[in-house]
Amino acid sequence: MNRTILAVLVAAAAAPAFAQEVPGDEGPSGGPALGDGPREIVTTTAFAAKSPIAASRSVELPPLDAAPLLAQDAARAALPGPKSDPRVGVIRRFREIRAPRRLVLGAGGVTSMPEGSLVWIADVSAPGAVGLRLRVSRCDLPPQASLVVYDADEPSEAYGPYAGRGPDGDGEFLLPTVFGARARVEIRVPPESAGAPLRFSIDRVAQRYRERGEGLDDPRVGSAAKPDSCNNNVACDSSYTQDIARAVATMEITTSSGVFLCTGALLNDSEAQTSVPYFLTAHHCLSKESEANDTEFFFDYRAAECDGFPPPLGSVPRVAGSTVLESSAATDFTLLRLTGTMPSNRFLCGWTAARQTPGESIVGVHHPGGTHMRISYGTLIGPDGSFHQVQWSSGVTAGGSSGSPLFNSAKQVIGQLYGGISSCAILDGLDEYGRFDRTYASVSRYLGLGASGSTGDSFDPADDTVAGATLLLPGLFGAEHGPHLLSTTDTTDWFAFDLGAGARYRFFSTGQDDVRATLHSDALGVVTAASDDDAAGSLQFSIDFTAPAAGRYRLRVTAKTQGSGAEYSLQYAQVDLLRTTAPPSVAKLRKSVASGAVTLKWRDKARDEAGYYVELSADGGANWSRVAELPRDTRTFTHDPGPGLHRYRVGAWNAATDVKFREIAADVFDVNQLDPFDPADDSGAGATTLSPAAGGTTSPRTLSRADVEDWFTIDLAAGVTYTFETTGRFDTYGEIFDAANGSARVAFNDDSGRGTNFRVAFTATRPGAHWLRVRTYTEGDIAGYALAWREE
Repeated sequence: MNRTILAVLVAAAAAPAFAQEVPGDEGPSGGPALGDGPREIVTTTAFAAKSPIAASRSVELPPLDAAPLLAQDAARAALPGPKSDPRVGVIRRFREIRAPRRLVLGAGGVTSMPEGSLVWIADVSAPGAVGLRLRVSRCDLPPQASLVVYDADEPSEAYGPYAGRGPDGDGEFLLPTVFGARARVEIRVPPESAGAPLRFSIDRVAQRYRERGEGLDDPRVGSAAKPDSCNNNVACDSSYTQDIARAVATMEITTSSGVFLCTGALLNDSEAQTSVPYFLTAHHCLSKESEANDTEFFFDYRAAECDGFPPPLGSVPRVAGSTVLESSAATDFTLLRLTGTMPSNRFLCGWTAARQTPGESIVGVHHPGGTHMRISYGTLIGPDGSFHQVQWSSGVTAGGSSGSPLFNSAKQVIGQLYGGISSCAILDGLDEYGRFDRTYASVSRYLGLGASGSTGDSFDPADDTVAGATLLLPGLFGAEHGPHLLSTTDTTDWFAFDLGAGARYRFFSTGQDDVRATLHSDALGVVTAASDDDAAGSLQFSIDFTAPAAGRYRLRVTAKTQGSGAEYSLQYAQVDLLRTTAPPSVAKLRKSVASGAVTLKWRDKARDEAGYYVELSADGGANWSRVAELPRDTRTFTHDPGPGLHRYRVGAWNAATDVKFREIAADVFDVNQLDPFDPADDSGAGATTLSPAAGGTTSPRTLSRADVEDWFTIDLAAGVTYTFETTGRFDTYGEIFDAANGSARVAFNDDSGRGTNFRVAFTATRPGAHWLRVRTYTEGDIAGYALAWREE
């Protein structure tokens, strides 16, 4: 989609020499080759002593039915928007395993080693799993004690050791992924700490239910879209394996909904003496601090030769954990700092904050479908608002490529992958990358001033005073100037206009940041002719001005908070030459909703509009508030209205301010909201009573990340069989308890109803109250359902 603004610019943009840029460089040296990856098994005393020890505690989870999960994944991949981040694992709970409060000789499950240390072991297994990642919920080890985890069936490598309260010091953390079906945790306490207080427990695991790339075909076009069928092995391009390939990593992001795949890359900063592991990826991949802390980054997952195969994922260098520095949906970026142990032999990518030129050659390096590293070659079609549009000539992208870096011909990062329609079945489909030149204002304080040492506006650094105001001519059909960046050292932009007496002009801004403007009528910019801060409740300014006398006027633009970073584009037009006899109109207004944001798209029916208004109503159209004023060649707008049913209308206006609107409704669901039907039923004590016992149905219910379970209570007759089941298209399961605290489960079911619904048939052994708990199969998933019950 071409949304390029048709701008009439009299003053040319400043030369790109003022743009901030940093070359690539070698990363930290001296670190372990594998970072947080596996270590030799000598760190685990039981195996090192060649003394096989049975687990003190063990849990075997029932086999996982992957079919409904793969169906969910295919449905998710077919949704419009960003490249879907493939899911490869789900969260499974189990009855908590706790270590003894003290390890003492002779205690049950505690083994003494030849050198006098005491060992306690726990196993968690899941038949068919291709990887397990255990969550430690409580950890507080005595002095000199250590904790390791390894594959119990292939005990050649281990992860750890961990000490005290774990890597973050809070006792809660995820252990590294063990690529097998049985994970073993081993705690060793030295003789001098025997009998000291100890706390350790695990109660859930992230289970990998498929290998990377398996079943990740694009469901819209079938098997022809397998991500490895048309992509180029990065090993075939030696110019990229020598540096860039050592910076790119495939990510495994563990959330409450499962394990998801994305890509990102290490970035260099401007300080030559530092090697801070900054890492760029996509906002839609990762933006929450808790998830960043739990993310694993795998480097060098690539073939060594052009026709070769990649090494096992568990054997490559790995970094466990990161922290979020900045993140925004505006350009779909997240800048992380990796907090785990950095592996040696890394490269830090160079970047540029200069505006890029359409038509230049570009390269993408990524992990499509979670497969080993690939490289794609193409052309920059042009900027699309805050995004670059890219068309590939060789190779494409796929789910799992999200967040991967886009390089210009100088090997500088110019963006990260948001989404698009390219695939092995749509080779010429366009992809979109968040523009780094628009991201830079948000990350400059981390990445530095750049090679030029300038912190001024890269579009026109001379316009910081009234004397250096950029002279612009208001065009008959409007024009755009920018984008402009304001910062702590570039706090003001000045523009100059020669206006005619009695003529009417319009000046307004577009962008995501809060900016204000004042229009001055003298050369020193002292006398204010007009001003505006937040037009119609938005963060932008809008000045409608009729010049009382001919002459030169000057417009001053600043951030709402002086010195804060802000990006905007200036729109300007002489509007009373655009009068028409009838208002223009919007055609084919459409909407899409993702992650709480509503994106509107439309066509224009005529070419005589001066711009567009976007208005919002929360009461069905009785009252409207204006949320945006957009230039005439804009065809899309994204807005986050908060949860609820909203009505939008988009209208095209002309010089006479005549507007013709077209309306559309959008229902936005807050994933963190409680069950709107009964928010009190999240525990057995607040359970909803089901009556009569002979049968009935509930109104629709909602489960989400903040409302993970619903409880119901019902009086049953002894010896009578009752059936409970859900209806809906989401994956739910039910459990029946003989006590309100959930300690006495007497029946449960997952998928024996229609599709992924549960059906529990239960014969009561005693009369009186019983409790039913309904949850989603994967904790934290969003699910709607209705419950039915009957007496058989």
